[in-house]
Amino acid sequence: MPNEAERVDSLKSLKTFSNNKRVDVLGLCQQENILRDMLNWAGARHIQFFTDYSRQSCGEVCLYQNDVPKEYLKYYQASSELNIQQWLYDYYERWRSCENETVRLLKGLSKEITEPEPDAKHVAVLVQPTLGDTIPMYMLVWVFLLASSSKLNVTILMNDYHYSHALDFDEMNMQSVLNMTRFASEFIPVVYYSNYKKNNELTGKTVTSIERVAKYSIIHLLAGETVPDEHGLKELLIDQLKNEAKRVYEILDLHSFDEVLVFNGTWCSSGVLYEICEERKIQCLTVEINGAFCLNGPAVHHRDIPYVVDALQHEDNKKIFDEMMELILAKKTGQVKFNMDLRNEEGKWKNEYENYILLLPNIVWETSVLGLHDVFEGTMKWIEETAVWLVENTEKTLIVRRHPAEREFPTRVKDDMEAILKPYIEMGRVVFISQYQDVNTYCLIENADCVLIASGTAGLEATALGKPVISCCDAYYTRCGAIYRARTKDEYYGYLSKVCENNLGITEQQRKTALLYYYVLVSCNIPYCYSIFDGWPQNLTTNMLREKMGADLVIESIVRKIPVALLQHRQNIGVI
Repeated sequence: MPNEAERVDSLKSLKTFSNNKRVDVLGLCQQENILRDMLNWAGARHIQFFTDYSRQSCGEVCLYQNDVPKEYLKYYQASSELNIQQWLYDYYERWRSCENETVRLLKGLSKEITEPEPDAKHVAVLVQPTLGDTIPMYMLVWVFLLASSSKLNVTILMNDYHYSHALDFDEMNMQSVLNMTRFASEFIPVVYYSNYKKNNELTGKTVTSIERVAKYSIIHLLAGETVPDEHGLKELLIDQLKNEAKRVYEILDLHSFDEVLVFNGTWCSSGVLYEICEERKIQCLTVEINGAFCLNGPAVHHRDIPYVVDALQHEDNKKIFDEMMELILAKKTGQVKFNMDLRNEEGKWKNEYENYILLLPNIVWETSVLGLHDVFEGTMKWIEETAVWLVENTEKTLIVRRHPAEREFPTRVKDDMEAILKPYIEMGRVVFISQYQDVNTYCLIENADCVLIASGTAGLEATALGKPVISCCDAYYTRCGAIYRARTKDEYYGYLSKVCENNLGITEQQRKTALLYYYVLVSCNIPYCYSIFDGWPQNLTTNMLREKMGADLVIESIVRKIPVALLQHRQNIGVI
């Protein structure tokens, strides 16, 4: 353990905010349980930008004693005076531990780097700080894993450009990532954003893309569609991303990359790079936490899955159908639980509702759904207008089940769904089930006349369970025919009318297609990303890391242009 003098020096090096008790929002999300309720109260009103750069736009929650509700005051005083500096010190120590462990892994992986062949694909990998989490470490590991193949010539794109040094917390993260990147540069070429100019003129297509990326990034940042943008964050972010795009233009003008790999590909900086690559017809590969590696579009949108399902259609899939139904039923009965699908087991909650339509929204600000609504303006408008139409045109009850994952603080949505539905709840026509209620979502699906979804897994599960599903989103499985995809409001309301007339059914082929999509989603998507500050497991070897992250399949996917999910399927059935 460090002595007091070392502790004080470390705190000074972090430039902690002891005078006005400011605390980084991500920090509170991860560590200070006693402040979580207070943060939930304060977050909607006090999130601000302290920078000109999207990468540094994690925001900050400023908690001042004279601006804290009385019920939180005692917690504020105790936590701010005793815990905040200690938390920052602990955070710093944990971060440094993750940095040291990453460098250890990179040293091991460096021994596997091979000289690229003359015709090797030139792949650039974007590395940058992201909201103070371990994603840049994850991407640096991917750099070294890819460089182990002679078929790939890898370059690091290091997004290191500072528009401001106002966020000391972010500065610590940036310096740490730069330290790791300097080590990586001993083995892999690095292109630093800060070495390039921003004098290029942007095309109209790029500007439009930036405005779209900024719109959804702000929803993600503020954790809601209806949260007021009191500080003009969207316009600020647009300016930031334009400046960054000009640097990307020059980088791509001066370097010839066959492909670019980014994390996510929809949010802020990664979204801009993805859109510019699309415009220039450079293939942009994407990777996502605990989700997928994708050749076609952002991995969080699973655009490779339709290609894989098409290939599977010609095989004997009876075993897959049986196994997936068994999994869904196990989740329904509580034998298998993941992603907070349900809180109580079947039989412990009795569904007394009948003659209803079930609406299951995603977490509003998740990148998995942002930008997919193409009929309504967004999730909140979809919910509200659906309720209005059903009340005015039918006798059906609408049940809205808020996403159960919102029980956990980091995934809570600030939009007040219950408030917009209140008039219809009071009329008895809408039932709102919060994320905290012990309700089995699968029992709700079982008794529903139909299920309305955006892009969630529940849409596939409901179809497999024999319920007609309607979506008005351009999700990866809404084009496959397994569900009813509405492309206009008239078409959407037409499907709802058929439900009320008992004229919207489900075929066996729709069920089988849904089960194939479900199989590819839950059984064939890799790689795996260690989450924030879980860090790399102790004694993790490079071989274990390669296997856990599916490195060999990802390299084969890039080289052969075959989706990882298809390669994984072949491995599942013993073809590879």
